[in-house]
Amino acid sequence: MTGSAFENQSTDPAAMAGLANLELIFEGGAAVVDPFEVASAVGGGFDLNFALGTLTVGGADVGCVQLVDLFDNGNRGTFGAECLFAHLVAIEPGSTLDLNGLRLYVEGDVESFLDGCVADGRLLDGTGALLDAFYRPSKDWTVVPEPATLALLVLGAAALIRLRRRPADL
Repeated sequence: MTGSAFENQSTDPAAMAGLANLELIFEGGAAVVDPFEVASAVGGGFDLNFALGTLTVGGADVGCVQLVDLFDNGNRGTFGAECLFAHLVAIEPGSTLDLNGLRLYVEGDVESFLDGCVADGRLLDGTGALLDAFYRPSKDWTVVPEPATLALLVLGAAALIRLRRRPADL
C-alpha cells in the first residue's frame, strides 16, 4: 500500500478471519503517513480478534504508519480503545510505526526486536508516551506498551514525589 489507508469497519471478527493470511506492506515515502485502523480487543488474543498476518512498514521505499481507532469495531470495552494484533511485524530502517497511544500485540517473544525498534526511533508513540515491549510467556505474545510496567512506573514516580514532600520526622 503506497500512500494509502487501511480502514476496517467490520464489527464481526469471524467474517475477517482471513486477515491472519494477509500481509500489508506500507511504502508511501517519508512524507506520507498512512493511517491504519485497529479493530482488536485489548488482550483478546489472535483467534477471532481481527488479527493481521504480517504488517511490514517499509521495503522498496520508506513507510510511515500511524495506528488509529476512528471506528468502533465493537471491541473498545473497558480499555476505551481497540488495538492491533499481528502475527509478524517488520519495520524497515528509515520507516516508522507510530502507536499513537494504542497497543500493539505481536505473536511470540519479539521483545528485544521491538525494544530495538523503540531505541532507534522506528517504533514510537506520537502522544509522547514512553514505550517498552514486554513478552508474556503465558500468552506467547509481546505487547507494546506494556500496561502493567507503565502503571508501576507511574506508581513509583508518585511514591518518590510523596517521599520528597513529606516533612522530616522530629
